[in-house]
Amino acid sequence: MTPVIQAAGIEYAAVIAAVLERSLEPPWDSHSVASFLGVPGSFAFLASRDNAAPEGVILCRAAADSCDLAAIGVVREARRKGLGSALLAAAQSEAAARHCRHMFLEVAETNHAAIGLYRSQGFREVAKRVAYYRAGGRNAAPAVDAIVMRRDFN
Repeated sequence: MTPVIQAAGIEYAAVIAAVLERSLEPPWDSHSVASFLGVPGSFAFLASRDNAAPEGVILCRAAADSCDLAAIGVVREARRKGLGSALLAAAQSEAAARHCRHMFLEVAETNHAAIGLYRSQGFREVAKRVAYYRAGGRNAAPAVDAIVMRRDFN
């Protein structure tokens, strides 16, 4: 099964939000997605298996010579099937086509699967943000550090 990747503009905000609701905590709502995609330099891709409903999404923003990966999510039942890797590769190609020299992202230090994916595609750790991810509520888990990763393009 080869993932199907498609570019997704602001008109896909509700679809993107639906995928993020099933894959990220906290999710983005459709208004947040539309606001993000309404800013120049922003782009998104959706991923599906066998032309089914989208099960993965990536949101990025290119500015000057760098690109920030703002969100990537794959619904639980579609994980470990190549969607995340295909989305990340598509975003890197788009960033390079927009003349970006590097891509940055932040990931929770406890998200070992994501860190492995990013490393496999050439990202390396460049900084740490202490207690960056904070859970809410009385019984919340302790805050988690974020690892800032960077990939340079040729």
